[in-house]
Amino acid sequence: MVKVTKKYLFVNSYIAHQNICESVLDLPYASLKLGNWLLKQGNFVRLIDCHFHKYDNALLEVQLRNLVKENYVPDEVWFSVNFGYYWKYVRDEIKIVKKVFPDTKVVVGGIYPTLSPEHAKQTGADEISVGNIEEAKWEWTNHDILDYKSEYDVIMTSRGCMNRCTYCASHVLSEHFEVRDIIDVVDEIEYKVKHNKITDFRFIDDNVLYNFDNHLGKILSEIKARGLEITFSFLHSSDYRLYTEDVVKKLIDCGYDKERLLISYESSNREYLKEFNRRPSDVNDFIEVVRRLKKDFSQIIVFLFLGFRNQNLNDLYKDIILFNSLNVTIMFSPFSPIPKTKEYERFKPIIDYKKLDLSELEPMKFKIYNDDEAKTYQEIKKMFHDKLVSLSDLFMIHSKNKIITNIQNILMESTLGLWKTYYMVNDLVDLKRNARLFDEFLFSYDFSSDTKVLEIGCGVGTLTQKLIKTFENISCLDLHRSEVFDNFTENINFNECNFFDYQSSKKYNVIFDTGVFNSTIQSSLYVKKIQSLLDVGGKISLFVIHKNSFFTEPKNISSNVLFVYRSYAEVIKLFTESGFRLVSEKRKDNSSEILFEKFADFEPKPVAIRKMDFDLICNKFKFKSPNEISQKVESAFKNNEVMFLSTSQNNFPYVRPMKFMYESGFLFAYTSKSSDKVKQIIENGNVSLAIGQDAFGIRVIAYCRVGIIQNSFIKSYFWDKFYDSVFKDGTVNPDLVLLLFDVQKVDLFEGLQKKTFLPSRF
Repeated sequence: MVKVTKKYLFVNSYIAHQNICESVLDLPYASLKLGNWLLKQGNFVRLIDCHFHKYDNALLEVQLRNLVKENYVPDEVWFSVNFGYYWKYVRDEIKIVKKVFPDTKVVVGGIYPTLSPEHAKQTGADEISVGNIEEAKWEWTNHDILDYKSEYDVIMTSRGCMNRCTYCASHVLSEHFEVRDIIDVVDEIEYKVKHNKITDFRFIDDNVLYNFDNHLGKILSEIKARGLEITFSFLHSSDYRLYTEDVVKKLIDCGYDKERLLISYESSNREYLKEFNRRPSDVNDFIEVVRRLKKDFSQIIVFLFLGFRNQNLNDLYKDIILFNSLNVTIMFSPFSPIPKTKEYERFKPIIDYKKLDLSELEPMKFKIYNDDEAKTYQEIKKMFHDKLVSLSDLFMIHSKNKIITNIQNILMESTLGLWKTYYMVNDLVDLKRNARLFDEFLFSYDFSSDTKVLEIGCGVGTLTQKLIKTFENISCLDLHRSEVFDNFTENINFNECNFFDYQSSKKYNVIFDTGVFNSTIQSSLYVKKIQSLLDVGGKISLFVIHKNSFFTEPKNISSNVLFVYRSYAEVIKLFTESGFRLVSEKRKDNSSEILFEKFADFEPKPVAIRKMDFDLICNKFKFKSPNEISQKVESAFKNNEVMFLSTSQNNFPYVRPMKFMYESGFLFAYTSKSSDKVKQIIENGNVSLAIGQDAFGIRVIAYCRVGIIQNSFIKSYFWDKFYDSVFKDGTVNPDLVLLLFDVQKVDLFEGLQKKTFLPSRF
């Protein structure tokens, strides 16, 4: 029997891949492997790599006609297609092939026809090849088929997956998990190094780290034993838990590319992951793994679910904040229902109802959702995919975008958690390196040695070590007690707590702060706390970070924490209006060191107010009293927005009605920059808010400390929330300022009887 020799042509389609997972398309792995198998049988093989050369259909036709000129008319043309949502590219290319070679058989194989054989007939192919060609499953790739020099090769050492994730078709494509012979893998690598001069290898196993000691670990040992100097990496991410210290050490010792590492995390929501048969993630374990990996790899890329069924956006936003706080790069895994998976079957009614073709199930189109949902997922991808984002910049963005505002709201609640993450992810060496940014911080003032000193946000003791050389009586506080303080022999009173929870029976002469103020969102509460801790004549020494600072750039710090930008003028105004005077300053482009002195205890002083009836009342507060009258007070504050404001000038009262907004225990109001009330508030920030007769026949006077809000994000937040329905353009009027009213106490009058209440948040 005479063996028939055939001419084969492989065509690698021109497809713009969406994410790093699809970069395997850059090298036509299946074509190079099957081509080598056919060559061994004595056939002729050619390949046109449209993807590498970026050939459109016109250029493809030129290449095909060049083959005719060379008298190379193929008997069969093979297309290997992985992603079904790109099938139309293949259909159009097949039309060109049949135009040039009308009598040639066209075969389409790969993942797409295996999962969707009936649909694949729409490509116009003469034959649909389903499944794997078993005889060629471990065939080596043959780079001699390429008409260009590839700088790397793709290696597969195992097939299939032991997991059964509801969104993945790996177990459909390969029913069982099987591994390739270790010696055969290394023989191929050695051949490529010596014959093709390739030293860069990229493993494309779905579970390359599975059973590491008995498989990949032995492959790496054999590579090293043969003296092969290679660089390698993984094109698919692996579960972060598989990167143990021993595994990482082995990878690096054998040449793993330290520029980047891909790991899977997917979601922090443990119950949510169970819906997809995924092993639940543990946030603390993940942070610990990242902490270790950052020592060895320049870039950590973490894969995160996007647009998966029933995904909670707040959970997603929290993960985005977590990843950016760790300074790792987010790579989204956008959901696309894959045929023959459980998720596809769940979405099949929607796919049928919307009459969605496979091409419309492309990741990032999210056609299975409504337009608003799809737009949200697309915007999230655009904002955070493959980027490092400064949380400080993100927090200060003035935007009506709901994604931004929702993340900003979560950030406002996450400041403490971000700092805790900072201490978890950085080891002592990194923390000390970061702390050296503040090495120059310490004012040279003539304090006596018995001065009572409090350092807040003491970190790893960089400033503390300077302070103990000058002062005998030092208290320190931070969210995390560094091991550094175990080695201090001096008498230091360390408090592991949140600054706002710190209680002290004594007053301090000096407070040093290099970080707490910069990460505090509520400026007025910070100043009030400092007021309570300082003795009259005491000083607060501040290190203040300004916008666009070196200290807030993710690349310059080991962990991306939230800094709240404040200008020099804002800080001066905040303190000088709260019982402090400016003593000294050191101003730089990116930061300032400022010393304030407390010249008086701040106590709200009531001012005279006219008695009158009001139709509308302010928003809700709760009070520290079981008395039923307090319930009436709460009711009086609860349902209305307008009350009367009394300011004073030269002890003369000025009263006018104002519209108020309630948020997080504070009252806010917009008013004109040039109004008399603003001038009076600047002169004396102690004001009264009067509530007149209501249904219970009671009158309320609230004594407040009022401040002017400069933060653009907060100003726009209230504008969007309370005024957007009135002012449709959404632009904050530049002639308006936002006032914050901090209620200190409330007097309630019922007839001639007066009772005083304090808001419960104090």
